[in-house]
Amino acid sequence: MKAIWFVATSILLSSTAMAEGNTLGINVGAGNMDAKINDQSLGEDGILDGEIYYRRMLTDNLGIEGGWRQSFEVPVFSAIDSILGVDVKDVESSGPRLSAYAEYPLQGGFSVYGKGGLTYYTLEYSLRGKQMDTSSLGGEVAAGLSWDLGFLGINLEANYARSNKVALTTGRLGLHVNF
Repeated sequence: MKAIWFVATSILLSSTAMAEGNTLGINVGAGNMDAKINDQSLGEDGILDGEIYYRRMLTDNLGIEGGWRQSFEVPVFSAIDSILGVDVKDVESSGPRLSAYAEYPLQGGFSVYGKGGLTYYTLEYSLRGKQMDTSSLGGEVAAGLSWDLGFLGINLEANYARSNKVALTTGRLGLHVNF
């Protein structure tokens, strides 16, 4: 996992990315995860979610965004699962995404935005003490409000991602740098 973060960060910070119309950001948040494990539905109501992303604006209002997302159940809930003897524990999902991005500027540095695209998430979990994983292609949609203060900005986002193995619904707060 550390190697993937290193490669993603290296690509995002490479010299080819150092031109006007670029954004590098991070989002963190919380929400719900519904997973399908061994043809059984598993709902995790307490997950933490984070991502790092790079966006390249192709026009003033349209761009393309790629990122790496990681979601996992809140450690307190994982500990409760252990006490209750639940068969499936330590559920997390991660993987890359590629989205089209559109924004509409408002006044005072604010803008509303939306994005939609493809995801390829790996669902990892522990089943009766044995580590398991499965991957699948899916989709993602998001909408949010961004506030840019020159080269630095913050955003608030509602995000929904779904594949045939996992569905994530999250609210996220982000920080980004425009360059």
